[in-house]
Amino acid sequence: MSKKILGLDVGPDAVTAALVISGIKGARVVSTIRLAFQEDEDTETALHRCLETLHHQVDTSGAVCVAALPADAFSFRNIRLPFKEERKIRQVLPFEVESILPASGEEVVIDFHTVAPNGQQGPTQVVTAAVDRPRLQQFLQRLGDHQLDPEIVTIGGYGEATCLAGSSKTPGSWLFVSLGAAQATVTIARDGQVLLVRRIERDTGRPEELEALCRRIHQTRLLCENLNHAAVEPEVVYWSGAAADPEAVASQLGRRFECRVEKVDLLSMCDVKWAPATAPFSPPPQEDTVRALALALVELTGAKALNFRRGPFALGKQWLEYKGHFLRTGALLMLVCLLGFAQLYTENRALDHRVQALRQQTRSMFADAFPEVERIVDPVQQMRVKIQEMKKQLALSGSPEAAKLKIDLLRSLSSRVPPGIDLEVTRLVIGPDSMLISGNTATFNAVDEIKSALEKDPLFASATINSANLEKSGERVNFKIRIDL
Repeated sequence: MSKKILGLDVGPDAVTAALVISGIKGARVVSTIRLAFQEDEDTETALHRCLETLHHQVDTSGAVCVAALPADAFSFRNIRLPFKEERKIRQVLPFEVESILPASGEEVVIDFHTVAPNGQQGPTQVVTAAVDRPRLQQFLQRLGDHQLDPEIVTIGGYGEATCLAGSSKTPGSWLFVSLGAAQATVTIARDGQVLLVRRIERDTGRPEELEALCRRIHQTRLLCENLNHAAVEPEVVYWSGAAADPEAVASQLGRRFECRVEKVDLLSMCDVKWAPATAPFSPPPQEDTVRALALALVELTGAKALNFRRGPFALGKQWLEYKGHFLRTGALLMLVCLLGFAQLYTENRALDHRVQALRQQTRSMFADAFPEVERIVDPVQQMRVKIQEMKKQLALSGSPEAAKLKIDLLRSLSSRVPPGIDLEVTRLVIGPDSMLISGNTATFNAVDEIKSALEKDPLFASATINSANLEKSGERVNFKIRIDL
């Protein structure tokens, strides 16, 4: 199943976006776009226009959004705490940083990550960043007006550093500079851990601005050494962003830090499986959309970035976004279950009726075969017993005397019935001590005459009329006569 990710970087002068789709065969960058603010627009109007344009030019439906605010919206601090449990750190952090923040702890949203002690004992170093709640609330409202609800809100220029920290292609120690129009975000990392994040203001109008920027980056490195009580010597300085003279940027950084300088190529440096194609993107991403692309890669790679969707701005239960789909699916599932139970109930009822009918039919058959049995409990078992008894009697009645007796019984039965009676015998059962005659005749009086005639035969001890019923046609009388021998 494919996953659509939108990286959205809102800068002081432009909105950049990158749309990445990840599937079974790999990921690919679908589109990148930069929408610049106009000089005569205020920030709110420009942001509304750019987001509206983005909504019409890029299909963001169903995309997971990762957004970034400009770095000047955040305050950065490194502190030390005597414990390393995340829960405890999050509880005390607002009180620890309140004295060094421009606003009280209740007016900001804070996130952090810890730096592993690298085998050393002592307090835990915590890298923190804070953003004003009103500004974050306004930012989320503006995005929400355009059907965008980011799962992650982080710092502009920090996404690239997060991707580099999770890459297997970076050296042990490195420094990253993300150049923006009005400020630069500097990140220092060692052994895959971010040690420091700072924002540096730029004055692009000054001729010596680049040299001054490199000097302040060097001061930031010295601050990192002081905070970590260890030398920080970057093996590589990475940088990204649009620059008027990229060669001058690389030259100044290399001269200041005396190491290799590389411009970041996130598509090749991130540990991402790209879809097999001539290129993982079409068209190639623009130089000034790297920040947005990095935000999408943060979600794609699962890198742990600072996220300010916390506290009152924490995402609600994500299922609320798909509440309608879940309800429809649940209703359909319930309907299917109800239909299944209804069918099962119907089948069980039909089977129960069939079993009852078979039981009743069995009782009727047993009653017809053995009318002398008055109490029927288990007709099947009782019939088995009766059959076994009959088999034993048949085995005993296989002698010539028994065969002669049967002939005598038939002769007596035939001779005793008055000749003028219209009699039809339908069934004759001869047992060891009784005989059952089933048949039909013209009238009830004829049934009585047959009974009386049979009782006069010396071979018959008694004759009993078990039943005598008029047929539905009204023309014949069905009867059953039991004769005791």
